[in-house]
Amino acid sequence: MVRVLYELSPVPAVRVAPDTFLLTRKLREGLNRYAELWPGPVTAVLPPADAPPRNLDPIEVRREELNFELKVLPYDSPELRSLVRRAGLVHWGPHHQLHDLGDVLSEAGVPSVYVTEYSLRTRQGIITAARPGLLRRSWRRWWEWREERKIRHNIARVSGFEANGTPTFDAYRRLNPHHHLFFDTRTTADMIVGPEDLEARLARAADPGRPLHLVFSGRLAEMKGALDLVDVAAALKRRGVPFRMSICGGGPLEEAMRARAGREGLELAFRGVMPFATALAPFIRREADVFVCCHPQGDPSCTYLETFACGVPIAGYRNEALEGLLKRVDAGWGTPVNDPKALAGLLARLHQDRSSLPAKSRAARAFAAERTFERTFAARVDFFVACAARKP
Repeated sequence: MVRVLYELSPVPAVRVAPDTFLLTRKLREGLNRYAELWPGPVTAVLPPADAPPRNLDPIEVRREELNFELKVLPYDSPELRSLVRRAGLVHWGPHHQLHDLGDVLSEAGVPSVYVTEYSLRTRQGIITAARPGLLRRSWRRWWEWREERKIRHNIARVSGFEANGTPTFDAYRRLNPHHHLFFDTRTTADMIVGPEDLEARLARAADPGRPLHLVFSGRLAEMKGALDLVDVAAALKRRGVPFRMSICGGGPLEEAMRARAGREGLELAFRGVMPFATALAPFIRREADVFVCCHPQGDPSCTYLETFACGVPIAGYRNEALEGLLKRVDAGWGTPVNDPKALAGLLARLHQDRSSLPAKSRAARAFAAERTFERTFAARVDFFVACAARKP
């Protein structure tokens, strides 16, 4: 008998009419793919919210247009616990209102897959990057330590565990022998940079008289190290290194970044939020020589694989996410976290000696081509199917 896959995502839904909702585009595309690949019906259970998450590209959808069933329920509701008892498989993860779900599913004999993105080290790094006051920082660290115990308890008892990125995979894989590693990406096969386009760009970059084009894309926020981008550019200017820097994205630090760039006399190109498939990815494929990544923590951002898909290597802080990737593919360079001068020094050396750029660019493309959106979701659903046959 084919049974229902229940997807519990912490990304909320905003009801704008009785049967019309705002969902993030990325969530909608992922749920569509689950519904296409899972051998049975799919039900997404999302928490309600008054507004969609910022900077996550919300789209309006009508319930009748969806190829999956959508239920909007508070995560502490008894109705949700009643629903999952009848599931063929539940896909869920860390949420402070769902920690009891491991007991509920175990008692009902319902298999499940638990997915993680942030290790305790990453979560603590995000707290530090936000720079809260001492009392708030201490409270939040204590909260995350308490959450960690519950997360590890649930991973150890579910039918399968999957990790988005290497930080949580390395941290938790020993807790459950049935595990799966994937890398988050929105890049479809047709968006991988073509070999001819890549070689043409590498030929241009090989010209020592041409300034390297440094690019960043993402939220301009503390957890992405956005202000450090300006410090890297200022350090390059002081060294007399010619370069161009494009900053793609928006966020709460944009005004401060512009002000700091003005004080340093820097001509940085702030390009704003660009639609991923139609504008951002083509721009990076065509223009970027090196992606500069000042993430101070190990968030397994889709930025990494999506940059590699453009055939662009990453020079960035060696947080646990980038470090884990560079152990698996030689497609970039890492420097100490929170040290923009060290990163600028690396870029200055790369400007003088560009011999490593072609090999790392090709390695980045090859790695991402094996892990496209299509391949990633196919492998994940295969793992779900295997776990559905396994009791918790």
